[in-house]
Amino acid sequence: MIHRPRGWKVGCVVGCDHAPAVDWGVLKRRCRIIRDVKPDWMIHLGDVFDAQAGGPPNRFFDKDRSLLSEYRAAVKVLTAYREAATTGRSRAGRRKAKCYWLEGNHEARVRTADRMPKSLLGLLDYRTQGELGREWRRWQWRPYISPHKGLPDDLQGMVRFGQVTLIHGWKFGGNSDRDEAQTYGVEYGLTVRAHTHRPIGVTRGMVTTTVAMNRWYANVGWGGDLSKFKMGYAGRRDTTLWGSAILVFACDPTVVAANERKWSAELIEV
Repeated sequence: MIHRPRGWKVGCVVGCDHAPAVDWGVLKRRCRIIRDVKPDWMIHLGDVFDAQAGGPPNRFFDKDRSLLSEYRAAVKVLTAYREAATTGRSRAGRRKAKCYWLEGNHEARVRTADRMPKSLLGLLDYRTQGELGREWRRWQWRPYISPHKGLPDDLQGMVRFGQVTLIHGWKFGGNSDRDEAQTYGVEYGLTVRAHTHRPIGVTRGMVTTTVAMNRWYANVGWGGDLSKFKMGYAGRRDTTLWGSAILVFACDPTVVAANERKWSAELIEV
């Protein structure tokens, strides 16, 4: 159980479902935890759908898949998380959780010209497409913006609650979670990512084997089914450490700068 003093608020964090290659059993288990927690914040760290972001330019999906089918599956994923988070009600009788969707690199591909002719950009933009567009409007959305374009100063592309910073992630590699905690997190804070699909429990960053940072990090892994995930870029990755989890955290949302931790968190593997 996470530590939750009076006045602290609670969030649930998931990411990387890669619809339609979703592990629906993982999604159900995540939603069960969300309903039990009754969070104040529900955060999805992006890559809701796949769009074969790692494939060659102008190639999104194979012959057995359409982008429209991915959008339809993404609606089911987002709706399930949002409804699980908003079933709890406050004393005033209003729906409780605020929902945040941080765009991942996979969604971002369908809004950028490096993967398609510019004439198709608006047509394929998921924010305007039917049911997914309507679901998108129910979430506080953040674009996937490169850290080289102003981050972390303006908080574009990320969300921060107190000392807890939430990002999709940009780097790969064994130290990427630690490195981005250093880049985007705050002192004595926690930085939570997805992106690499490797779940990592709450870990204190180390400068060397004996010198610790005053920053912590965690990774929620992914929510996909590897047996359905046959895209070429997956074949180039080491998937042995991939796994699924959900992170639950509590924090004092009014404190960003402090010389101690004003948060607690737990990674629950599912």
